[in-house]
Amino acid sequence: MLFQAMAEYTPEELLIGGPLWTRPLVAELIRMVTGAMMTERGVGKWLRRHGFSPQRPDRRSYRQDQAEVDARLGIEYPAIAARARA
Repeated sequence: MLFQAMAEYTPEELLIGGPLWTRPLVAELIRMVTGAMMTERGVGKWLRRHGFSPQRPDRRSYRQDQAEVDARLGIEYPAIAARARA
C-alpha cells in the first residue's frame, strides 16, 4: 500500500510536503498509514531493501543546443548583467 501511494501520488497531493518524495516525507507517509515512527536513516535502509535508490539529475541536459547556449552567454547575458549593475 505504501509503494502504491508513492507511485500514484506526490507528497503535495497528499498534503504532506513538496513535489518529490524524500526520506522525511516517506517517514511521514509511513506514520500516517501504519502509525509507526521511523528515523530518516531507517527509512533510507528500508527503501534500499525494497530496491529504491536516490536519483540525481544529470549535470547537463541531453537536449541542450550548445550553439544557443553560447549565443545566449555571449550576447544576452552581458546585456542583462549591465542592466543589473545600472
